[in-house]
Amino acid sequence: MRCQPVRGSDRQLTPLGTSGAGRERRRCRIAQRCALLGVHLALGVPVHSLVAELRSTQPPARSPTVKEIAEPALLQSEQRSIAMPPMAEHVSSEGRLKVLIIDDHALIREALHAVLRQLKRETLIFEASNSHQAMQIVEQHPDLKLVLLDINLPDRDGFSVLAELRERHATIAIIMLSGLDDQDQVKRAFSLGALGFIPKTTEREVMLHAIRLVLSGGIYIPSEILG
Repeated sequence: MRCQPVRGSDRQLTPLGTSGAGRERRRCRIAQRCALLGVHLALGVPVHSLVAELRSTQPPARSPTVKEIAEPALLQSEQRSIAMPPMAEHVSSEGRLKVLIIDDHALIREALHAVLRQLKRETLIFEASNSHQAMQIVEQHPDLKLVLLDINLPDRDGFSVLAELRERHATIAIIMLSGLDDQDQVKRAFSLGALGFIPKTTEREVMLHAIRLVLSGGIYIPSEILG
């Protein structure tokens, strides 16, 4: 497990408490957004309005995808094993955005780091290569704002992790990551409470806009799924 600060922040941090009223308001907002999306999906109605903001800001030029960024290095290092460093001790983290990346490929995690650095705000990025590490981090840092969760993990199905996170930590926004853009997977992810679904073939700039949309209270659905 690793905690890496961005924009010159300290490596060590301490979880901040969140007021009960604040957590309940955020829980209600997430539940309302998921319920709205569930109705649209159940009725088979296109939800173009949910991605109108994203489409209006997408850059015309194609940028590299996270998968493309990571693949060359993966080919060079496929024989090496990568150990996760221990969690740093905690100090104050007031005002910083906390994000957890859960993916068993270290170079995919590094590529996601590059995307998150473009948010232009102080961000503390945690990493986990499996669900066990991920749940430990979530328990230690219940003030996480965003989780990027891979569907395929070595020790557990990503959908079951999503369901547990949504049940136990309803205020955390969760975006699912997948090597595929299968419509059934997308529908299942949203039915379990995800607020976004990003294929790993998504261009980096589009992924950045998707993350910003979810952090601002929206829901991101890939345009390929909308048809």
